Amino acid sequence: MAASLPFSALSLPTTKKFRYSLITTTARAELPLSTSSTKSRPWSEHKEHKGTLCPSIHSKKNLRKLCCNKQPVELGSSETETDSDLFHASNIVEQLYSSINDKKLDKIHELIAEKCFFEELSFPNPFQKKEEVIYFFKELAVAMGKDVKFKPEMIYKGGEHAAGVTWHLEWKGKEIPFTKGCSFYECKNEGERLVITRARIVIEAPLKPGVLVLKLLRTITYLFDQFPQLTERFLVHHRMIFNMLSRIYKMFIEPIIQPIWSYYTHLWRFTTLLLSCLVKIIQPIINLFIR
Repeated sequence: MAASLPFSALSLPTTKKFRYSLITTTARAELPLSTSSTKSRPWSEHKEHKGTLCPSIHSKKNLRKLCCNKQPVELGSSETETDSDLFHASNIVEQLYSSINDKKLDKIHELIAEKCFFEELSFPNPFQKKEEVIYFFKELAVAMGKDVKFKPEMIYKGGEHAAGVTWHLEWKGKEIPFTKGCSFYECKNEGERLVITRARIVIEAPLKPGVLVLKLLRTITYLFDQFPQLTERFLVHHRMIFNMLSRIYKMFIEPIIQPIWSYYTHLWRFTTLLLSCLVKIIQPIINLFIR
């Protein structure tokens, strides 16, 4: 049996009925008659494949594309697969960052589930309600201003209901240093909508301790090994311990540091304003001498 139709068959009239029979005959002729071994199998063993060789080739739409030499169609694909991409978690992530850049809080409200668990690792505690998550995005939009935008780099699919994205911040199209990050999202269906139920945000640290991180990890590991019982208690109740330390800081340390920090902040603002005024005065004088 020939593996394909002879070349002379391509010059025959190309009516719709003939094109259909030509493709069907070619698909059946190209059915493999041998496995990895040298022995061939009888045709009877291949009867179960009839009608499933090219499942999408019998679609009138795909048949028209194949016969008219348009853009090739992947065999086995269907239109429902492309439609399902619209309801994929990666598409929800794209909508989220687009809405943040455009300051569309109403759209963000539609993308967040009622019981959303949102971990932004720069904060001590996660946001566990929709209202808290929306408030975070509201404050984020205010902090970004009108010129700072998220720039997604790569979006990764992890099944239908999970996606990850790497990103950085840009100011008027230029990348801002130390603003790289990655985010991971889990979604679920709420009625006819796909919404975000869980998120974890990891942001690049502006300080680069380098080797000190490994030394710190070595020290912590040594302490864990020396005091295993205390370590187990700490790992179970670490959030409670950090909350207690935070309260101690706010009660005893913050009242001392806050006035000093406020003083230096006002001093830097005054210095910046003074320098800008001097530049405005000196610049016209310099321009006169240059001319």
